[in-house]
Amino acid sequence: MTKRYSIEDVAQMLQADVNKVRLTVSSLHRAQELSAETFPFAERAWRIAPSDVIKIQLRMEQGDTLGTTGETGESPNGSPAARVVRRTVRKEADQS
Repeated sequence: MTKRYSIEDVAQMLQADVNKVRLTVSSLHRAQELSAETFPFAERAWRIAPSDVIKIQLRMEQGDTLGTTGETGESPNGSPAARVVRRTVRKEADQS
């Protein structure tokens, strides 16, 4: 049976913030870069395979958890991220 770790275990191993580890795991999961042995469990819990701990560590060292801005709404330097709103305005076609 394979040993699996929780988010808290991985955060403790990597000496990192639990939320940063959670964001990194979610990002890797969306990008389908985690092995099939790592899976979400219950609502916010994860079961993480030992082979994926290295992937999580590398991604966190790159500082690329979610691109330039994360779910926290902060840029990598800690300042609030700018909110970009895209608005599409369409003209009605003349019915003449």
